[in-house]
Amino acid sequence: MFCIPPHLHEEIFPSRHNPTSIDGDRAEQKEVPYSKSSLVLGVSPHQPLTFVQSYAVEKQEQILCKSVKDYEGLLPVYEKSKSIILVGMIYNLTTTQTIPTEDVDDDELNVSVIVQTRRGHRHSTLADEPQPKSRKRFLFPLFLSILALTIITIQQTSLISFKNNLPSPLYSYFSNHQNLDLTHPIDPSFISNCHSLLIPPEGTHINRLNKLSKILPKNKIWISEPSPSAFYFLNGFSKDEWFLSERPFLIIISSSSSSLSSSSNEKKISLLVPSFEKLRANLIVNNLPKEVREKINWIEWKEDQSPYEILNKYLENTDVDEFILDDNVREFIAHDLRSILKHDENGLQDEIRLIREKKNDWEIGLLRCANQFTLHAIRKTRERMYFGITESQTSKILEEEMSKTGLIGGEGLVLFGEDAALPHGSGTDRRLTKEDLILIDAGGKWGEYVSDITRTFALPDSEIPKSHIELWETVRKAQKAPYELLLSKNGSLTFGELDKSAREVVTQWKNKEAKLDKLEEDDDIDFSIFTHRLGHGIGLEGHESPYVIQGSKGNKQIEKGNVFSLEPGIYLPLNEKKVNGLNGIGVRLEDCFALSRNEDGQWEGEWLSGPVDHWGDI
Repeated sequence: MFCIPPHLHEEIFPSRHNPTSIDGDRAEQKEVPYSKSSLVLGVSPHQPLTFVQSYAVEKQEQILCKSVKDYEGLLPVYEKSKSIILVGMIYNLTTTQTIPTEDVDDDELNVSVIVQTRRGHRHSTLADEPQPKSRKRFLFPLFLSILALTIITIQQTSLISFKNNLPSPLYSYFSNHQNLDLTHPIDPSFISNCHSLLIPPEGTHINRLNKLSKILPKNKIWISEPSPSAFYFLNGFSKDEWFLSERPFLIIISSSSSSLSSSSNEKKISLLVPSFEKLRANLIVNNLPKEVREKINWIEWKEDQSPYEILNKYLENTDVDEFILDDNVREFIAHDLRSILKHDENGLQDEIRLIREKKNDWEIGLLRCANQFTLHAIRKTRERMYFGITESQTSKILEEEMSKTGLIGGEGLVLFGEDAALPHGSGTDRRLTKEDLILIDAGGKWGEYVSDITRTFALPDSEIPKSHIELWETVRKAQKAPYELLLSKNGSLTFGELDKSAREVVTQWKNKEAKLDKLEEDDDIDFSIFTHRLGHGIGLEGHESPYVIQGSKGNKQIEKGNVFSLEPGIYLPLNEKKVNGLNGIGVRLEDCFALSRNEDGQWEGEWLSGPVDHWGDI
């Protein structure tokens, strides 16, 4: 229950009914003009706040504040995990045409309003008093504005000290970002182009299918479950389209020279499907490109049959005796397949991966869209952040902003302060303070192609030590180092060399305290504070080959069409030994890079987002 203070009685409930209109025990309800402007704290309604109610009751009841002390306990009002301030409650009354009941039943908070009852009629107790002067009505919006500004000031100075379990809406009313200039609107022509890219160029998937079919020996088949690889070759049967269960659903692609293909009129694709699921699978098949659809042959198995025995019978009159597994096939499926066929574990895996590793212009376009939309969402998230917000609340805002761009499955990792010293977080749901750096690692899908961006930054009015900003600058230089190495080369270059160039920048910073002018020669890779690889390939999966790391995986030569992340980081956990006087801090910067080569053989490429050039940028 709440009451209206004495000095507002006349303003809120002036007598405006017509006593002569009352007939018997039933009064005519009279509507009064009201304001429909949106609720903006500090901005009063366009018209004076007035309404009139009159109807028959048996008993008189009056609920009014007797003193200012009664009024003081009302601001702010917190109940049912929601935040409502008096200005909002009063103004909400103006945005309803009439109030025909004793109580205002608000979804956010049940608030009992002034109830005036008299035998025979209900109306204002001030009915017999003179009408308020019009001058007072114009002063009332001014009063509301002053009251709202006072409340905002109180909230901003004291709200963060409230208990940690207060709900997030309590804070969002009082977040002030008027000084930010991070709008970075997306060019409408860019958005239009991104939507046009959602339709694959004609012949894309049959060309991919032919590439795979041609490198397969005639005695081998390639087997996959619904996965990014299946989607890559068929334009269908991604993990999102087909839920994986214990029942095998297999996509089988055979060699162009295989008797399996020739015996089925060059139907290079076989789908091993549970009989009762064929109709559902056919819905996906009907949406595949026509040239792919024509290559499909069905292999059905019933619930009382072994799918592997059915497959073995299907293959027994062909020259197929070995299979190659896609990387995404589950182990129990692979185990049962080995009972009927020999498994070629190493033969062509690298060649098949290479097909997906090299992106064409259309794929790079989709990746560009995904990354630019993600970057925009991170920037918009920053605009909505404030001191006192939690990591989980920020994650929800981030997901909302990513969804607004049209990204599918957008999500992110949000870490504040010392939580960022663990690359993938600690799950403490920390609240943001002025001394904290913010790390956001986000990604989503555009046309099934994935983005991956990390930013470490601070809010305006933060109090970040100079040493933390210097650490951030070191990570920025480490991200630029492999790019500068690329531009200086026109010959062969390995992914391991890219990793080394970035890691050397971090190691030099680490050794600054020891005043080492030159790095010591060491065969071991320094993972002490830069604890992970420099990057990974990206495409239909967030992490795919090639991998940007020294060692056996990094011996691979870079090639035109490779798209990979460059994401150096420095991580100094709170409970570990300080490095250059620091611990309890983590910094990472990540952008994806598409590799190309000019006519002279010089390496170059495109940053699909960023990179960040100055502290304070996103």
